[in-house]
Amino acid sequence: MRDSYTRFFKHFNIKIDDLIDFGLSDIIYPDCDIVTKYWDALKIRLLDDKKAYIRGFGRDAWGTFLFQEFYKITLKNKQIKKDSTNNSEPRKLLEEITGFSKTKKSNNVLNIMNYQVSHIFGKTKNPFMFTAPWNIAWVPKILDPFTGHESKGNYKDKFNKKFIRDVKIKYYSYIVDYNNLMNEYFNESKINSALISIEKYANGKGVNKRQIVQFKNKIKEELSIIPLDDANKELEVISSYLKDDKSHRWIQENILNLKAASRGGGFEAMKILHEYGIDGTKKGIFINNSISDELKISDGKYKEALRSLNKYWEID
Repeated sequence: MRDSYTRFFKHFNIKIDDLIDFGLSDIIYPDCDIVTKYWDALKIRLLDDKKAYIRGFGRDAWGTFLFQEFYKITLKNKQIKKDSTNNSEPRKLLEEITGFSKTKKSNNVLNIMNYQVSHIFGKTKNPFMFTAPWNIAWVPKILDPFTGHESKGNYKDKFNKKFIRDVKIKYYSYIVDYNNLMNEYFNESKINSALISIEKYANGKGVNKRQIVQFKNKIKEELSIIPLDDANKELEVISSYLKDDKSHRWIQENILNLKAASRGGGFEAMKILHEYGIDGTKKGIFINNSISDELKISDGKYKEALRSLNKYWEID
């Protein structure tokens, strides 16, 4: 198959792994220390019949009113609004949290160019997700071949796999919280019950059968949980090394279920640990130390992993 991305990278001798690493390091995420405040405020608004936003549904946003009616039934919230530009509220929130802006210029705001607001997990018709501070980021436009809706291929798949994996560890505790909310307010029984009422309501508004089916499929997609099996596996690897003092080889064979050489084996386990800044000096560190003390002196991806590990232990 003739892939223009492959030809471009080959012509300019660009290594795809280098480009992916650069792109991932250049994404601007909301800081975890700030995210909690905004996430908690969003949940309170949604569950207390206060204003929140979603993106329009369908061509010319024809079906947005169906989502709004659905949330009146399930959340008892009558103030779910359609975003005026389909991205205005997330952009304003991201500007406020990160201090970066593409449009403002002042001493307190840093200007940026060629970045775009991206919803990491999508689900933009879900009011818990459209302005969830952990679901939005400034993504370099140069990465559009890997993040755009129209792009396809192995490069996009490779980038997305690493991108989503990193975010799941970074925002693990918020995703767990989100999944719990979906199970509480939008479990299968509650969705199906609300959809019966919505179908009757839609029939009275001239919505045809095809559009009703389209809406039903979309609502289940938008309100689905975010799978954490892959993140849980990585946290099990980290926990086994830091808490249980297990070797790379043991972890690789018993957790990753991969063969490891009898001498010097465990490269795949070591590779995962090194991505989070975990080396031999930290092996078994939680046998005698507390995670709260370690968090105080940690930073970067190691600190992100420890925060997630703390939540993982709580629910394990």
